[in-house]
Amino acid sequence: MKRTLAALVLSGGLVAGLLAPGIAGGANIYTSCNVLENRPDRDKSCVQGNPWGGVFIAKQREGVRYKLCVRRPDGDRNCYRKRTGRAGKPSVVGFFGPSSPHLVGGYRFVWRSSGRVVDRDGFRLRSEGV
Repeated sequence: MKRTLAALVLSGGLVAGLLAPGIAGGANIYTSCNVLENRPDRDKSCVQGNPWGGVFIAKQREGVRYKLCVRRPDGDRNCYRKRTGRAGKPSVVGFFGPSSPHLVGGYRFVWRSSGRVVDRDGFRLRSEGV
């Protein structure tokens, strides 16, 4: 069972590449604690108050249309339609400000392009006092 699970985890990148040729293999897709930077770092957890969110960097093509859906800790889901700009420039969906979801807990990010899943990521938002 452990070998099968490891094979599935290791082949995740290969599967994403097969689902969306030309996008997943030529893109960096991840979550970040500071989406306002020119080149946001990759992060798996942040503290409330940080400008956190999802990052999509298309390396080879411009104008890649994508949809990012985020499942919040309370089970609600929000989806955002975006398009990348110049190749190599980050396209971000940020969560900060009074109207953004700031619930402490785990979030699930799913990026889709052309109706196909190109990446998934888990993310944890912690309270400022922890």
